[in-house]
Amino acid sequence: MGTRRILVISPVPTHPLNAGNRARIVGLIESLKALEFSVFFLHVQQEIGSSPEMEKIWGRDFKAIDYQRRAPTFYQRCKKKMQRIFNMPSMFSYSIDEWYDSSIEKRVLRIVDECEIDTVIVEYVWYSKILEVLDKRILKIIDTHDQFANRHLHYLEKGEKPRWFSTTPKEEAKGFNRADVILAIQDSEKDKFKKLTKAKVLTVGHVVPITKYRKYEDTNGYILFVASENQINLQGINWFIAEVLPLFKGRRQGIELRIAGTICNKLGEHDSVVKLGRIDCLEEIYTCAAVVINPVTIYTGLSIKNIEALSYCRPLVVRHEDGEGDHQAYQMAESPEDFYRAIVKVLDDSEEYSRLCRAANKFIHDWNNSAMIQLSEALSSDATS
Repeated sequence: MGTRRILVISPVPTHPLNAGNRARIVGLIESLKALEFSVFFLHVQQEIGSSPEMEKIWGRDFKAIDYQRRAPTFYQRCKKKMQRIFNMPSMFSYSIDEWYDSSIEKRVLRIVDECEIDTVIVEYVWYSKILEVLDKRILKIIDTHDQFANRHLHYLEKGEKPRWFSTTPKEEAKGFNRADVILAIQDSEKDKFKKLTKAKVLTVGHVVPITKYRKYEDTNGYILFVASENQINLQGINWFIAEVLPLFKGRRQGIELRIAGTICNKLGEHDSVVKLGRIDCLEEIYTCAAVVINPVTIYTGLSIKNIEALSYCRPLVVRHEDGEGDHQAYQMAESPEDFYRAIVKVLDDSEEYSRLCRAANKFIHDWNNSAMIQLSEALSSDATS
């Protein structure tokens, strides 16, 4: 299987490694290399990253192209204006190619030719149009990251202004049908995608390195939240600080919440909260944490934060407003009181702590093995069949 030469095209950079979607792309590239494929990474600079850092990580296999978003047509401008006037939810929905930059096509074809590429993986369905210009012999794959059909409705249902990309099921299907293989990040999305496309759909989870867990007495006893700077993460942690953290004041031992990542740029000062800022090496802060939390509720795909915490074999408590109960590898909490009780149980019950650590370890081993098997199957597909 070491013969494939793969080009990964992404509007999102891999570095600095400070967001879940970037970690997903890095994990995919490293998994492909572990399968002994030659991998080239092309960053279409829609989202700015650190080219020097990526050059250092990927070497001569890193390439970058400027991004130029095309101006909307007269029809598109009129349509959006009418949608705004009548406050229609569809004002937050885009056509599948609305963010695509056709000026990259000549450069991509040159890279494909010069590097003798036989497989192209595109990050995100809304960049799928590049697949149409490729030769039929090229195996074409879309790494979805998320379901973008009606994504804006998840925000509106929570009373939030929609952010980033959203489209219609018909438009998402149009993008999927440009590919030979679709990579879903979890089985629930795989089932939905299968209804939209005739392409092969496989679940390839976010492959992560696994760290041995520490005994509770070897941790520093703090609660940890790691997140990038966006409104969804900010809303979640502000809810935790306002609604859950005050419940710990009745405990004899004080509790400390440590927050890492660029989200710290948006947070004010609070009692019992330590802002760590951006952390380049997360292993130490994860392995020293007694429990990791994810109080975010608005996400339409897999939360990379959850997988990352489990990869460090940490007890994890997540917020889930549907009250589905506890997962074997982590706990779900619906109300502030549920969240408080779940954390206290981890802090006070050594058996529960150990159980969750062992369950996280098993979950991630099974998760990684499944992802690698599915990734191998995706790359064994024949573009000409």
